[in-house]
Amino acid sequence: MKGLVVAICLLVLIGGSGVAAGAFTLGASYDFDGGCFGVVAGTTFDVSDTWHVLPDIGYYFDKDYWSANVNGVFALDPDWTTTWYGLAGVNIAWASDTDIGVNLGAGTNFKLGSLPSFVEAKYIFAGRDGFYAMLGVRF
Repeated sequence: MKGLVVAICLLVLIGGSGVAAGAFTLGASYDFDGGCFGVVAGTTFDVSDTWHVLPDIGYYFDKDYWSANVNGVFALDPDWTTTWYGLAGVNIAWASDTDIGVNLGAGTNFKLGSLPSFVEAKYIFAGRDGFYAMLGVRF
């Protein structure tokens, strides 16, 4: 748990003033191939109206491993808070050893009541091969 708090603090410090409004994320993730749930915290950097960078870090409970991602996102609409997006990036997972892989996936942003929310699905090639899904909120 201490590691997750440190990771969240790191994301806040890294983000600073370059982070978009409503850009911090908190979500639940599921590793379908490993069969375990995790929690993920991240942030968003706006590069342009349609390009964004989303770094995040997560912890998966049953398999006891950490995962960090840096994803490039292309939104299909400049108002990306209510649209579909594609993502690609790098994944690093570590427990007793370190695995490096590549992410490829898609997601969408939507409103859950008044809460800005999102759902993502991605596949990691190499490293911790597998299909992952995440549901979360942006604040």
